Amino acid sequence: MRGEVRRYFELVNEAPDYTLMPPNGGPTRHGRDASPASVEALEEFFAGAGEADLELEQTYASGDLVVLVGVERQHGTVAGLPDQD
Repeated sequence: MRGEVRRYFELVNEAPDYTLMPPNGGPTRHGRDASPASVEALEEFFAGAGEADLELEQTYASGDLVVLVGVERQHGTVAGLPDQD
């Protein structure tokens, strides 16, 4: 994300009822927290660069339902730590 949290929020339409487990521990969150303090903390946490690769393994479609099964591999710098997988 390179700290571009506001741009991420513009591009990604998240479901309002998902649950997120923070990468550094702590309580889970239900839905998006777009408060200024939360956005600033996310920008700082994800300020580093990295890369991601998605291997699509299988797809299924029926009516209004689409299922994608894939393996995502990432590496990058987060929370000021060195590059990691």
